[in-house]
Amino acid sequence: MALSRIILRATAIVAGVLGALLLLSWVAVTWFFGGFHINIAKQALAPTARALDELGVQKICDDGDAGYGANNEPWYTVYYRVEKDEPAARKAVFESAAQGGFLLHEIVPYAGDTEYISAAMSRAGQTNAPGAYRITINTRAETALQCRGSADLVKAPAGGAIYEIRFSSSMHTS
Repeated sequence: MALSRIILRATAIVAGVLGALLLLSWVAVTWFFGGFHINIAKQALAPTARALDELGVQKICDDGDAGYGANNEPWYTVYYRVEKDEPAARKAVFESAAQGGFLLHEIVPYAGDTEYISAAMSRAGQTNAPGAYRITINTRAETALQCRGSADLVKAPAGGAIYEIRFSSSMHTS
């Protein structure tokens, strides 16, 4: 009986040590690849997200990278479904972008979409990081969402649109 207790205790100690080592390894790998870092590109789009939330616009999905991996460039993309009052949503996006230092200009429309991009990079201080702001307003029947590894197709609502809003920072992280 004493021998079985010793074996049980030794097994518990070994399991505890291995568990602690696995946890420390996970933390180290996550930290190394930027898992605990703030995504400055997502922060740059926060005013736009707030403006659309206030209008009741539905967020479909988002994706981004804090920029601490292989390419070291933070980026963030978010998709919204604008069911009604598309002009008000467009105005909210343009005004919130301008507050961050981005003046959006139309690019030639293609395939039923209208794309806007900031003509120049924002300057540090106007947003959390210098970078490029782009919005694509998809009014065609289906839009491929690029969120978290999937490419789901969504339909633009009648009289509405799917907004794809992207910020990519030129600020390299290390």
